[in-house]
Amino acid sequence: MQTTCHFCRTIAILASWILILAVNIATADEKRFVRPEDTITYIDPVSKSEIRVVIDQQFGGTADVTVAELVIPPGVDVPDHVHQSTEIFYILSGELEQTSEGKVQKLTAGMSCLVPANTTTHHKVTSKEPVRALVIWAPGGEEKRIVERWQKKEAKAK
Repeated sequence: MQTTCHFCRTIAILASWILILAVNIATADEKRFVRPEDTITYIDPVSKSEIRVVIDQQFGGTADVTVAELVIPPGVDVPDHVHQSTEIFYILSGELEQTSEGKVQKLTAGMSCLVPANTTTHHKVTSKEPVRALVIWAPGGEEKRIVERWQKKEAKAK
């Protein structure tokens, strides 16, 4: 009789561990799929540029890469700066003058640009409309340094 109770307890403990594992796997999978309403948009109080992080350690569950949507208003001139991560721009709309290692390139919709880590870069919007770009930093985490002095943008009421 005690063998049966011991067996039942063992099965119950095993079932509990399987349930916990399944919940953890489901939670990990859920982090991989990011909905727009789950993201946070940050706004630079000076330039009014916006960054909406769509994949990072919190959204997507990886420190390997950060993916963000960047919107820079017309006329904004982002001064020389250096990122600790490799930065990749993919321009969705607008025109951006990109200076990297002293080389100037005009980026337009459909173009991309890779800026190696620890390279001085400069961005200037040359179009009358905002630049919308997909920005990727590898490894991830660069966005934390960028938005530390930015404000969270309030979500629009539904």
